[in-house]
Amino acid sequence: MALKSRSSKRRTQGEILLVILRTVYKEPLGPTNLMYRANIGGQVLKRRFLPPLLVLKLLISKETKSDKRTRSIYLLTERGERIINACRKYKVITFALEKLMMDTAKTRRNKMDLIIDFLSAARERQRGTRLMELTEMSYKPFSKLLEILRRSELIMMFGKKGERPEYVTTKKGLEMVQLYENAILYITQIMRQEHLDEPIARHIELYNQL
Repeated sequence: MALKSRSSKRRTQGEILLVILRTVYKEPLGPTNLMYRANIGGQVLKRRFLPPLLVLKLLISKETKSDKRTRSIYLLTERGERIINACRKYKVITFALEKLMMDTAKTRRNKMDLIIDFLSAARERQRGTRLMELTEMSYKPFSKLLEILRRSELIMMFGKKGERPEYVTTKKGLEMVQLYENAILYITQIMRQEHLDEPIARHIELYNQL
């Protein structure tokens, strides 16, 4: 249903976030040990990943004294443990975790954000130029993503030869948008310890079986 995972390529930000949480789950760690065990550059860890994890209260920082020196260590919170369990159960939750991180850090859109923005903009038939405006994408990345979505049968093209084509999201694409939105809601409910919406949970479970 979704695009194929990039198991042979570099880790996504969501996967890195999950690695950090799982690493700290084993034992509280300082930034240096965490950097090595999670295989992340020190500056990248401190500037890109730790701040949103602390803001989202998935990790907490604690000062400890050792050999007359004070250092910070990071501990997993109960909320962080719930997120680990959710990601273990539902693969799509990792995308939602990355989305929350990026919203918190106010960074640029990732590939999944672009896909969802594209599919949402094409709920009704749109020409390519209008879709570029709606998604705020330039021509080259827009064309590349359009081709990927068409091959994945998430976007359908209409139009006769010689006419400017129009594009619309397929049923499969709409299901992907709904799944992603449900995953965001589901992970938010987990973090807030709210009652989990059962239809949403079943929808995510269905994706997990594909």
